Amino acid sequence: MRTARVAHHIPGRIRIKLLGPRDARHLLEQVQRAISLIPEVYRIDVNQVTGSIVVEYDPAHFRKMLAHAARVTSEQRLVRLVMPEAAGMDAILGYAQRELRDLAHYSVTAKQVMALLHRANLEVKHATGNALDLRTLLPLCLSAYSLVTDKKKPSPLWVTLLIFSFNAFVSLHPPRQDHSP
Repeated sequence: MRTARVAHHIPGRIRIKLLGPRDARHLLEQVQRAISLIPEVYRIDVNQVTGSIVVEYDPAHFRKMLAHAARVTSEQRLVRLVMPEAAGMDAILGYAQRELRDLAHYSVTAKQVMALLHRANLEVKHATGNALDLRTLLPLCLSAYSLVTDKKKPSPLWVTLLIFSFNAFVSLHPPRQDHSP
């Protein structure tokens, strides 16, 4: 039986990562089916490339949902789910260390911009109950803006520059693949 650990958690969303080889499409699908039957779970996304599962759930029932997921995946002999630390401090420190390691190859300015965007993204997620994030909100706002502007006038220079700079920044700073075990 493979082991899986909680790789990341914010209220309402948890990422579970399989340890070991990533070529486990069939196993990931079985785990997805097992966890999807838990009443507190709203949605599950599987990433075959990273060997991870993102579970969106009712934040009021985190412990119950996690215990249920651990029990059902163990009973079906799919995975042994390693629970997060009880105190939570080790998990927070581990997350911070992984973030710093991933950002280490960027410039100081890029790190500050990404940290600012990360904090803003968390604020948007928190304010909308995890319904929206900046990756959907920014294009949505620009689309709405394009609908309400006068079509006969060219778009303002700032909109064009914003789109260009955002696209350039994202393409120059792609997300790092998680290579941790």
